Amino acid sequence: MLPALAGFLTLGHVASAGSVQLLPPTRLRTDHAAQPLSIQHQHPRLSWALSASPATRGLRQTAYEVQLYNATHHLMWDSSKVASNRSVVEHCCGATMFRSDAAYYWQVRTWQQTAAADTTSTVSPWSAPAHFGTALLNASDWEDAHWIGTGDGIGTPDSERNLFRTEFALPPLRITRARAYISGLGYYRMH
Repeated sequence: MLPALAGFLTLGHVASAGSVQLLPPTRLRTDHAAQPLSIQHQHPRLSWALSASPATRGLRQTAYEVQLYNATHHLMWDSSKVASNRSVVEHCCGATMFRSDAAYYWQVRTWQQTAAADTTSTVSPWSAPAHFGTALLNASDWEDAHWIGTGDGIGTPDSERNLFRTEFALPPLRITRARAYISGLGYYRMH
């Protein structure tokens, strides 16, 4: 009975970080959301979770590296290796790096070790990429907006339900992507 118990204890033992194949980070979030369509500021908060398997229990993060790409897969920012046990980047990339109405992708990898006394760290594979988009970030982005309202004959108010309506025609171009920015606090329906 004792040899079987010893074998059981050996299976539950955490191997050193140098001999463990780490899993890539998961649950990537931008401003607490998975794949947000549009963030509204220049300082997104990036976060992730560490993946664990029975062989990697007890490991702790000692460093991370984040890379940010634009929609054409051009590397825009690399944090390089940052010594930190936190799985969050509060203000990434730089103050005015992001363009309005644009798409971005990011990924992260981590270094982990078994305990504070352990001096060896193992790097994980890169995470699957996460994406996010930006909203209209500057006041000047709204200069050509077509507002719907009740003044100067713009829109048609519905006296019973206080509805504003408008129609618009798209130019005869090949449209590859379109986005409508609507501010109605949840009280709108677009057709």
